[in-house]
Amino acid sequence: MADTNIYEPTDAAVAPTGYQKAKSSAKTLADTSRVQRIVPAVSTGSDSVADVSATAPMPVVLRKSDGSLFNPSTSEGLDALATILGAVAASPTANTVQARLKAIADLLTTQSAYLDGVETNQSSGNTLLTAIDTKLGTQAGYLDGVETTLTSILAKLIAAPATEAKQDSQVSEIVRIGTRSYGVGTKLAVTSASAVSGAIAATEVMIHATARCFIKAGSAPTAVDSGDSIPLEAGEKFVMRITSGHKIAAVRSSSDADGSIYIIPVV
Repeated sequence: MADTNIYEPTDAAVAPTGYQKAKSSAKTLADTSRVQRIVPAVSTGSDSVADVSATAPMPVVLRKSDGSLFNPSTSEGLDALATILGAVAASPTANTVQARLKAIADLLTTQSAYLDGVETNQSSGNTLLTAIDTKLGTQAGYLDGVETTLTSILAKLIAAPATEAKQDSQVSEIVRIGTRSYGVGTKLAVTSASAVSGAIAATEVMIHATARCFIKAGSAPTAVDSGDSIPLEAGEKFVMRITSGHKIAAVRSSSDADGSIYIIPVV
């Protein structure tokens, strides 16, 4: 590395005890070759940089902006150099090396703060992703439960998937309910005394009443004008399940006229 020490006229290095001592020493420099040690500057075309060492410092010169040399008998060279470098302070003089270095340091500090913010946001993002992952795991558990329930329902609907036996029976039942087929009906007169139909060879019948009455099904039923029998309004159609071979009994309401019921078996 180039030697940047400041030297006395006797070639002794100036001890780093402050700018004033260097300035005082510079005033005694009468030989231009001594001033050339202040700022490194290799002459044009020189190839002697490899020869620079601690015992053979690089020759340096101080020149003004117009190219002329500073007066070696005064401190103007050091003053100019001090102006360029600037003093170490919290707010260095503008456009000095110290000011530029401070600007770089401030920028690095700002960038460091940005990086800290990015790191904080990344940490928050990782926490959020962990929470989302936990929620997704919980939802997956719920879906597994739904899948298990659906499998259980499917097993109840379909005994053997190859034949779909249960499903076929369910479809048949739905079709049967929605598209009833009726057999030959029986007309039963309804009066103040309970009347009974003959045995009905069906498990379901539709009853149509022409007068307000009460009906009851059974092997030997007797209809009465009370809660023991089912009331029907005049014009009402009522479908009920019975045991095949049972009969239907009917009696009119005590406050209404005689009428009839029509008993139609579902086949």
